[in-house]
Amino acid sequence: MDKLIHYVNKDGRVHALYSTPSIYTDAKHASNASWPLKYDDYYPYADSTNAYWTGYFTSRPTFKRYVRMLSGYYLAARQLEFLVDRSSLGLFTSSLEDALGIAQHHDAVSGTAKQHTTDDYSKRLALGASQVEKGVNTALTCLTSSEGTCVSSATKFSQCQLLNISYCPSTEEDISAAKSLVIVVYNPLGWEHSDFIRVPVNDAHLVVKSSDGTSLESQLVEVDNMTGNLRKLYVKAYLGITTDKPPKYWLVLKLLCHPWAGILTSFQNLLGQDPREWGMSQPWFLQVRHNRSWTRAFEDVLFINIWTTQEDVQFFHRSES
Repeated sequence: MDKLIHYVNKDGRVHALYSTPSIYTDAKHASNASWPLKYDDYYPYADSTNAYWTGYFTSRPTFKRYVRMLSGYYLAARQLEFLVDRSSLGLFTSSLEDALGIAQHHDAVSGTAKQHTTDDYSKRLALGASQVEKGVNTALTCLTSSEGTCVSSATKFSQCQLLNISYCPSTEEDISAAKSLVIVVYNPLGWEHSDFIRVPVNDAHLVVKSSDGTSLESQLVEVDNMTGNLRKLYVKAYLGITTDKPPKYWLVLKLLCHPWAGILTSFQNLLGQDPREWGMSQPWFLQVRHNRSWTRAFEDVLFINIWTTQEDVQFFHRSES
């Protein structure tokens, strides 16, 4: 290095020396140089026709939403995985965890990857979410088991992943005096959160009550034709089945869900159980029943995916326009 400095200085055009940040700063300050202020945006450059990179802020919005939604789903599933003890069910969130990690690549969630690459990202997320769905159903069965273990139980949980297009067979069935359905809503955040929940129904004679018998305000909203058309198309695409005519109404109500708490919306009854014995901290329950009669019948449980992040509620069943 000394020889290099010697020959550089011998040339005379520049002066080389061993320096420090303070020496460099003092020299620049002594030169009293002024720097131009540029107001233009450096970012809108394009590497081909109509291919401006600023588009990544909004490109592939469906994929961006999918990643965000599954991030909330993953958070809640991890909590249930912990509550039920991983040794009982194994790590059913690991596949989704890996897929979400890959999706954070700067060409993944940004939407700047090629289409076939984005398709692979989506496939990985879908496979991970499918595994988590099964694990969540089993975990809730374990947590609500009277024996406190993951044994065979008459209570079976299921999830309606196509609620956003009004497809949920469990809630679309006619609600009679002999029918019982419980809907679970889970808030994995550390604070209370209120938002609207809606489920597709065909019965206009439903009332909503809390676990203590207090009547809660709800509203029936007709399902529009566009939702019905989307339902017919995408249920066939996703599930390979042809659906009947769409449900008549959305049953809409506003819920306040406590931190780490489950909200159970019951069509009919809870088999005489105290909802606070379901194993979730500070649970708050709702009962949605037919307006005519009331019996103590219990059949199945529907698990609604309402996962929240720190910024907003992630509704699997919220319409996206």
